[in-house]
Amino acid sequence: MLAQQQRREAESENDKNSVCYGSQLHDIARRERRAYESERAELLDERGKLLQAHYAGAIPIDLLKTEQERISRRLAFLDVQIEAGDMEYDQAKAHLNDCLALAGNCYKLLTSVDDSLRRTANQAFFEKLYAQDDNRIEGQIGEPFNIFFDPEIQKLKLHPSLV
Repeated sequence: MLAQQQRREAESENDKNSVCYGSQLHDIARRERRAYESERAELLDERGKLLQAHYAGAIPIDLLKTEQERISRRLAFLDVQIEAGDMEYDQAKAHLNDCLALAGNCYKLLTSVDDSLRRTANQAFFEKLYAQDDNRIEGQIGEPFNIFFDPEIQKLKLHPSLV
């Protein structure tokens, strides 16, 4: 009994660390996007200044062409990075929404499907299932459902002032 309690406490701590880690990753992604957008704005400004300098006769055409190509390559790279970050966020958000929809109706889902689909659902919801001697089944909830079903996380969602 003590071992089960210790296992549950360790799992709860891991879940909290996962939520914290996810939040840190989201913060890092936002900072990266801001840095990319800032660099992009600086390059666009530099491009305009180069053109103005060329018009003023301060920069020869061959140097202007070389610098404009360098700026264009870097802008293309930054645009790809910004777009990739947006796609990753959208995919993660869609995945999270799907998981929340499943978690919100998991009992109904598990009782409404046939055995083969129930097995697939169990594999999605649980990391491990344990058959007990008294015909009970206990499960170790898998990711990301372990976070959704964590009473501490649910309490924080219902009462954000507890943070």
